[in-house]
Amino acid sequence: MARLLKWGTKFGIVGASVYYTNESGLWSDSANTEQLYKDLYSAVSPLLEDVPVEVPEIPKAGEISRSIVDGWNAGVLHSATFLANLPTHAYNAGVMANDWLSDQTKAPAPSS
Repeated sequence: MARLLKWGTKFGIVGASVYYTNESGLWSDSANTEQLYKDLYSAVSPLLEDVPVEVPEIPKAGEISRSIVDGWNAGVLHSATFLANLPTHAYNAGVMANDWLSDQTKAPAPSS
């Protein structure tokens, strides 16, 4: 019963989060999402002025999208490099496997 309550609570939180973000317009077109961001920023920024610790500035949408593009491009480059080097690595792995199997199939040295 406790597990059912635990999972029911988790699904309830996730469901409520998805419902609320959908109703507030987060998943609609970019204009609504940008307006939601501006509203949230204007609601939160006055509260942050009273915080005694220094809070970093919320990144702008252009900075976030640039970061995502750079990350995607780096992933594409690493994938292409991996695929370009795959035949060499496969050959080296085959040689190592052959050497290991040869060592394993040798007759053991007589013990004295």
